[in-house]
Amino acid sequence: MLPEFISQKFRFWSFVSMVLLVFVHGYNLDVRYLQIVSMPAEALDATTFTEYFLANGILRFRIPMLFIISGYLFAMMDSTPHRDRIRKRVRTLLLPYLLWSALCLALFYVAELFQPTPDWIAAAHVAQIDETRMLVHDYHWWEWLIRLTLAPLPYQLWFIRVLFIYNLAYPWIRNWVLGPRSVKVFFGVVTFLWLGNVQLFLFEGEGLLCFALGVWMQKSGFNISQPSRWLRPGWWA
Repeated sequence: MLPEFISQKFRFWSFVSMVLLVFVHGYNLDVRYLQIVSMPAEALDATTFTEYFLANGILRFRIPMLFIISGYLFAMMDSTPHRDRIRKRVRTLLLPYLLWSALCLALFYVAELFQPTPDWIAAAHVAQIDETRMLVHDYHWWEWLIRLTLAPLPYQLWFIRVLFIYNLAYPWIRNWVLGPRSVKVFFGVVTFLWLGNVQLFLFEGEGLLCFALGVWMQKSGFNISQPSRWLRPGWWA
């Protein structure tokens, strides 16, 4: 069990990260999907600078924070068989993921039945499946399945998808981060994937590094209540 103070910290930073996740996606920049390497595509004034600085700068910690906490907490439950934990994750992660993805597809389908909504959807490219087909009504049956499972219209659901995959792969991740040699190789590889923003099918570089870091912190006995001197905020400030 976590000490009460650490448990409160986790709840606080989880809440802050989720609030910031919603807040950050409120930006109205020309670049509609910000990545680490995204550069301003418009003239910089006070508004655009602030939006880039917040959304693609100092508030990018929110996703890594959620993955680290998820990895740490999942690693704490090794007394429960992995199969039982995955069954629970099917209920708490996979099913909500599929339900919200299906709901969004249905809402888009209905919205496209009435003008001028199809024109708005096409102009925003939010349902685009290739260079010519911009609407859900244009999908083939297998593209409906892809949208439902792998590439949902609400793209923010990617976090839940890859978190479920990391939970499935947890036994291998744990073994890699606990090996005296494999941990160096593993973190070297996943750090490269993170820096290069590499996506290997269902494995996202950013999420894999931070989830594995959370697992390592829990298994190595890393002191999260009293950070070392070089991690203190005053030095970084």
